[in-house]
Amino acid sequence: MNEADDNHDVYEVDEETRSIIAVACDLILQLSDAQVDDQSRTNLGVIADSLGERFGIAAVEIVEEQHGDEIIYRPKDGLFNDDDDED
Repeated sequence: MNEADDNHDVYEVDEETRSIIAVACDLILQLSDAQVDDQSRTNLGVIADSLGERFGIAAVEIVEEQHGDEIIYRPKDGLFNDDDDED
């Protein structure tokens, strides 16, 4: 375990577990978008951020792109931080 900046422990887990936790954080954030109440939306965001911090998982900024009739969500810097901002 390592110490986080806010005096919480950062738990070290294997890569598979880290991936599962990252997916859970993403699902919590997606659920927050469905909340009608602003406070509920904020609370779920705080829960996802706190969970990520405890396991050393950095938040990923997502951008929304319109492709015809579809909306695509992707990480701002590409899947492997390799986007060259070709827009």
